Amino acid sequence: MPKRDLSWAADHVLHVVNRGVRRQQLFWEAADYAAFLAILAEGQQRASLRVLAFCVMPNHFHLVLWPRNGREVVDFMWWTQLTHSKRWHRCHGTQGTGAVYQGRYRVAPVRNDSGFLPVCRYVERNPLRANLVSRAEEWPWSSLGQRCRNRNLLELSPWPILQPEDWMALVNAPQTEPELRAIRTAFARRRGRPKKTPGVISGNDSRSLFQVQ
Repeated sequence: MPKRDLSWAADHVLHVVNRGVRRQQLFWEAADYAAFLAILAEGQQRASLRVLAFCVMPNHFHLVLWPRNGREVVDFMWWTQLTHSKRWHRCHGTQGTGAVYQGRYRVAPVRNDSGFLPVCRYVERNPLRANLVSRAEEWPWSSLGQRCRNRNLLELSPWPILQPEDWMALVNAPQTEPELRAIRTAFARRRGRPKKTPGVISGNDSRSLFQVQ
């Protein structure tokens, strides 16, 4: 499958998702999650890619990425998924039985700075929403769990906007149905390039941080 064109993605914040083929479980034990995150970390170093948030679930993963150019994302996702697929098959003795992932990863640009916090909250709240933990920070395979445990599974870059002081409470609070619907349907919107409209300058970065879709 040819690599996709994400040339439009420079300095866009992106929500990236993929899951196991037929929703099959990809990770069972702590070693499975740790091995996958080690692959992500190596891919991150190869591509020099900024990671803002992540969550690895039993049959899928979420990443919030902030690439300097679209090639970073393409190279990162191509290498990490190919490497993980090969190692997954080798570990389970299933070489030659087909795909590990359901297809190409899905990419949704974060529409503006007001959409950034809901997306990160959605990503870090995933294990709580799935009833895997009683509080979101208890899930060790996420950026929230990493920050709470002072671990370094992936190198996390500073956010383009300030993180609220009550962030952990916000992540553990329920999200509204309209908020959830907006995030989930973002992947179903126009598949082409987002419109070139002025971004919103936020934080300490003088560049345009977000492009409005």
